[in-house]
Amino acid sequence: MEYVIGLFADRHQADESVKVLKTASVPGDEYVVKDRENWLERVFDMQEPQATMEAHGLQREISEWLDKQIESGRVMVVVRTSDPNLVSRVLSDAGASDIRRVPWFPGQEPSVE
Repeated sequence: MEYVIGLFADRHQADESVKVLKTASVPGDEYVVKDRENWLERVFDMQEPQATMEAHGLQREISEWLDKQIESGRVMVVVRTSDPNLVSRVLSDAGASDIRRVPWFPGQEPSVE
């Protein structure tokens, strides 16, 4: 399983990407939109994103970078997928300004592509 993270300039753009994900048949329980207002809410199985990502082995620099992006006003779409190439293309076509692929298996050291 991988997480594909797309960063968008604003909530409208992120919401539009969700429409495209739906047309690509990505299940609704496999993606989440995060912004400053809901950043501390759950991301899939994570109670508090930054601390939990680090506890599961995500490198501190990556979790800090994500936190800074949200705090700066960007909006993040996180997709849990077994087809990261498709999701990366969808988010790119929907206008994501930055896309990160995070092969992340709790207990293993993740890498970002």
